[in-house]
This record gives sequence, structure tokens and C-alpha cells, in this order.
Amino acid sequence: MEHFNNSSDSNDQEYYNARLDQDERRFINPDLFKNYHGVNFDAKAATLQIKNFLADVFALYANGNVKAAAKLLAIPKEVNATRIGYGINPSKGRGTSWKILNDVMLTVIKSDLNLQAVEGRIQVIALLAPDFGPDRLSDLITNLISLQLVHFTQAVCREEKVKMPGKQTIKYYDVQKKTWKEKVAELPIDNSGRTIILIPVECVVESYNFSAIDFVKKTILTARQEQLKLEGKKASKQDLIKSEIDPLGVDKYKKYALENIKSDPVLLEEYLHRIGLFA
Repeated sequence: MEHFNNSSDSNDQEYYNARLDQDERRFINPDLFKNYHGVNFDAKAATLQIKNFLADVFALYANGNVKAAAKLLAIPKEVNATRIGYGINPSKGRGTSWKILNDVMLTVIKSDLNLQAVEGRIQVIALLAPDFGPDRLSDLITNLISLQLVHFTQAVCREEKVKMPGKQTIKYYDVQKKTWKEKVAELPIDNSGRTIILIPVECVVESYNFSAIDFVKKTILTARQEQLKLEGKKASKQDLIKSEIDPLGVDKYKKYALENIKSDPVLLEEYLHRIGLFA
């Protein structure tokens, strides 16, 4: 089992020491950027990258410029150099998908949701988009902060005197130009010659503290029970799942969540606030 520390003589605890022979089931959680207290990772810039990207995408949808929004959402792909992801086999580069995200973005824009409350909360995509699980979300985040991760990797390598003979073309989002750009980055490599991108250890998680199921059960169904109570009715959450959610089929919790925020978008704001507090 090969790790970065094994191949580089580095023993720094600032980065997540991922396996190099296969992807690990780990993800990047942007809510944890605030927990980074080192000097090599620009957590503030990474946070702004995500916030500005979502704001730009929402603005394009709001203005009816769906084609331009599609160009922004279609770029992100899986970044294999981080060695984190969902499977145990070599990565196949699923990345994100504009087709998956389009309906969600349109729903959010057409709802009465306070966009300022969700612009920096990229979790909204994973909560509502079908076939968009933790791996796709982490891929999107990795793409958006790729420049910050590369700078972090280079800073760690310089400090630890680790050579960087590898070259990789990375795509990064230029917040000033509001477009994706490319840059050739010098990076360390593993024993097979594959490039490595390091991630601050504080930002890596085994699982996210949010999900569509959690959103539905803890926020939406609670509100639904209160609504029924005002109507003089009573139903357990399990009864509601059986009668209102199960018939929706595949991705039933996300479909249910999407329909409910159309009528009561505040539910999403409440949930995003809650998971932010406990990250």
C-alpha cells in the first residue's frame, strides 16, 4: 500500500496522506475550510471560488442564458491526482454533468428561494440533483478550487524539499473573467509517474454531514407533520414516506425535496443553516 509519505520522504501532517495506488472513499467538505489554520492553503480564496461560481451560474439562469450556464457546468471532470473519490478501482472520470444539474438550477431559480442564502452553499446541488452523489459533489468542489489545491501542493513540496517533476494541465475557474481557463502545473509524482495533488487534512471527510434523506426526514417531513396538525390530521414520518415518497421511485427523496422547496423554499435555507452550524 503506497502513500505520498512513503514515496516522498515527507512526513508533514498538514495534508491528507492519501493512498496512491487507488482512490479512497473520501471527499472534500467546503464547510471545513474554516477549520484550516495553516499558511499554505488559501481557504478564503477557495471559499470565494465556490461562492462566485454559483453566483455566476445562478445569474446566467436568471437571465435566461442557459447555453452559457451549460458551458460553465459542463467543464468539471474527475481530478484523479487527488486520489480521493468513491470507488476502489481506477477512476473513470465521471465528474459532473450539466444535464443532471439543469433541472435543479431551473427549479431553484423559479422558486422564491433567497439565492444569497445558497450562493456559497454548493451542497444544494447534491441535495436536489438526481444521480449526483458525494463523489460528483467532491469532483465539482475539487475543480473549483484546483488552483488553490495546486498552490497548496507546491508550497508543501517546497517546504519538504519534495521534487515536482510532473506536469499536468489543470482547469480552473477565473472569477474575474467568469470562465474556465487552463494552466500547466508542476506537481510531485508517484512511483508510476502519475501526478499528485494534495488536500489539507482538515478539509477531507469520510462522509458528508448532509444528504437528501437527512434533509427530507429532519426538515421537510417535520414541516409536513406541522402542516397536517394544523389541518387536524396526524401522520408519522414513516407513514408519510410510504404514502408520499415511496411512489416517486428512483431518487425519491431528491424528487420529494425538489417539489417541496418549490412551495416552501425556506425549508432549504433552514437545513443549509443547520448543517453549516454542525460542520
